[in-house]
Amino acid sequence: MAAGEDVEVAVRLLAAAERPVLAVETAGRDPEAFAALVELTELLALPVVEPQSAVSSCFPRGNPLHAGGELGPLAADADLVVLLGCRSPWYPPSAKPGNATVLVIDEVPHRPHMAYQVLTADHYVGGAMAPTLRAIITRLHEWGVHEEVVEARRARLAEAHARTEAARVAAEAKALGATAGPCRPGGRRGHAT
Repeated sequence: MAAGEDVEVAVRLLAAAERPVLAVETAGRDPEAFAALVELTELLALPVVEPQSAVSSCFPRGNPLHAGGELGPLAADADLVVLLGCRSPWYPPSAKPGNATVLVIDEVPHRPHMAYQVLTADHYVGGAMAPTLRAIITRLHEWGVHEEVVEARRARLAEAHARTEAARVAAEAKALGATAGPCRPGGRRGHAT
């Protein structure tokens, strides 16, 4: 489990953030960490980015807090970027988001087997993911959450998720429409071989 003072830093940063974003790569390996992540993000209405480098499914894609797979656009406007089990969220290191504070939560924040890992973080919370997230959630409940800020963020994220989902459904329908007609093995569509 993470040290108490590190949990306090994480709680303070999360409670104060106005435009946070969370990127996750490995939480899905552990069902308890997956569940704790969902609980934390629901509590604070945190947008969750699951980049292509994710090693497993880490967050429900149908959840309105799922913000896709591109960290860059959200991080550029963020005041807090939380990296949860991320190896190398931006490359080169100069691609770090402008003025955002970077908080790393990971069992092993700096992986000794990686030859090159630059997280450019301001704060590190090291500890097993599920109990660390649970400790943060408990302290956030004790600390108190700014409900108005959280609900406004939740509404904004739900609207963005609905727009993205509508665009995905439209693109899928268009792609399916382009494949109308019979398809013959070994030949072109609609033509016998």
